[in-house]
Amino acid sequence: MSKLTKKNKLGIIMPHLRGVGMNKYLDNFKKYEALSKKEYEDFTDLINAIDKVKFTSTEEKKSNAIIVMGFSGNGKTTYVRNFLKNNPNYTEISMDKVVRDYNEKYKRNLSGYEMVEYFGIEIEKLISQNKNIIIDGNFLNLLTRMALTDTLHEYNYNVNLLDITDNVKVTLQRRIEDVTTVRLRRRYPCGYTTNQLIQTANEVIKEIEDFYAKEKKSSFIDLQKEYKVLDYGVDKYLKRDASTEELISIKTKQK
Repeated sequence: MSKLTKKNKLGIIMPHLRGVGMNKYLDNFKKYEALSKKEYEDFTDLINAIDKVKFTSTEEKKSNAIIVMGFSGNGKTTYVRNFLKNNPNYTEISMDKVVRDYNEKYKRNLSGYEMVEYFGIEIEKLISQNKNIIIDGNFLNLLTRMALTDTLHEYNYNVNLLDITDNVKVTLQRRIEDVTTVRLRRRYPCGYTTNQLIQTANEVIKEIEDFYAKEKKSSFIDLQKEYKVLDYGVDKYLKRDASTEELISIKTKQK
């Protein structure tokens, strides 16, 4: 069996840390980065390695956090917006928004590790106020998700994971259906024949399909499903009822 390595299996790309301050989230991120650099015989071997370093607490939990996990354009932000309307006792934090705000503040694009650092700063601000938190991010990768889960557990949070990855099929179909010659003609109003627009539409559809295939492959979401570790390290694993939008708690294994 081929060994799992950072390059060909784990799919975590972490830029070298230079001159960045520390917080618990960044500290945990570095902890799991160290695991990503090792080789593993299979996914079980990786889980055993995580078991040795993950944070475990027996203290009473004080507040609640919901991590919304899904692919890009998967409906995470829309779900969070609707959730907050019915749950005003929760506060949202979005990885994308944190990055945009700091990019604007410093007039440049943050490096990969700076994104982690500043997200850690912002989430600890909410934690210091004992806020219930709903977190809008990708978090498809098991190790990056564990870094966040450990951080929240260290602050005595109940950690709930809402998995909406199954919705990617609907998202992909919607995005493909959105690629029409009418829309493309608005984008390329001059000089494109109908046949050229159809060819362009096919190219755009291929790009969309390739994007989601790459995101799926790099996160090893299928391996996580196969080894039943999507709920790893969390207190509750949640799914969304498509018809009622209610959250359904799926029984998790004791970890």
